[in-house]
Amino acid sequence: MTQRASVEISQYRPLPIRLRFTPKALSDSADKMVALVADVALHPAFPESQLARLKADQLRTISIARSTPQTIAEEHFRKIVYGDNGYGRVLPDEAALKSVTVEDIKTYYAKQFAAGDARLYIAGDYSGDLRPAVQTAFSGWSKGKSPDIPKIKAETKRTLDVVDRPGAPQSTIYMGLPVITPGSPDYIRLQVANSLLGGSFMSRVTSNIREDKGYTYSPYSLLENNAQNGVWAQHADVTTKYTGASLHEIDSEIDRLRREAPPQKELTGIQNGMAGIFILRNSSREGIVNMLNYVDLHRLPSDYLDTYIGKMYAVKPPDVQGMMEKYIDPGKMTIVVVGDKSQIDSQLAPYQPKP
Repeated sequence: MTQRASVEISQYRPLPIRLRFTPKALSDSADKMVALVADVALHPAFPESQLARLKADQLRTISIARSTPQTIAEEHFRKIVYGDNGYGRVLPDEAALKSVTVEDIKTYYAKQFAAGDARLYIAGDYSGDLRPAVQTAFSGWSKGKSPDIPKIKAETKRTLDVVDRPGAPQSTIYMGLPVITPGSPDYIRLQVANSLLGGSFMSRVTSNIREDKGYTYSPYSLLENNAQNGVWAQHADVTTKYTGASLHEIDSEIDRLRREAPPQKELTGIQNGMAGIFILRNSSREGIVNMLNYVDLHRLPSDYLDTYIGKMYAVKPPDVQGMMEKYIDPGKMTIVVVGDKSQIDSQLAPYQPKP
């Protein structure tokens, strides 16, 4: 069977502007791929002839994305939580994109991307030691100076933001609040609590508003994180006439888990699912590279991958309740709803912030 290797260079940045170059090669050509990755990093071409096409492609992608309620909801949510900065923007500013020149790109690259902030990952079935090839290929790349990165803090705001889409048959709900980042000792416990609440197909929110009531097809919650902040968020595209009812049921499931620890049998089922997903995600070259990048970005301990399953199974029912009480407070949620205001305004009245 032909073996392959994945080589990735990732520029380490807290803000969501990280450069990733992830080629794949046959294992016996891994050293040549290392040289190619180094050439791209040290001598990027930025051909003028490609700029107009790339801009047009990006502008078209932005236009399509901004027509979807999911993107609209995410844009509003992030702007409220993070403000007007890199974390608070989902898509590039179109005017700024149109004005970018090749010289702007070259200047930005020279200032922002340096060896001191880069990480190189190689995963696969290859023979020999690739270190000499790496050292030779990257020897000419100076460490450089890390640019100043602004400190950005997610804000907890009890907010209801309704975006009108007249005639929409569905409402898109995007609700959440700032939480901890992966470096916190509580993070794995919070991951388990989220999976049980809404972050898995077996979760309570999914069972409630999808399986039992049929308000939505694919609700899900997740822990979104970057190097500086973490946010818990619940997403759901719900039938318009059940918008208020869906919010009520989500809040009810949060409150129930804040009051009562889950049964051990339910928790074990969630943990088994999480263990399976963790193993599957790390069973490919790309999965291994992604996880190593995750460990570096969040400055996690070197034994993180080896100890994750054990720590996840060590979470007990009272821990889940404790995480919910500590971090997931409905009274501090930012709620964004994209839908037909004429149909949903009265349903959302109970969620208006109190003066």
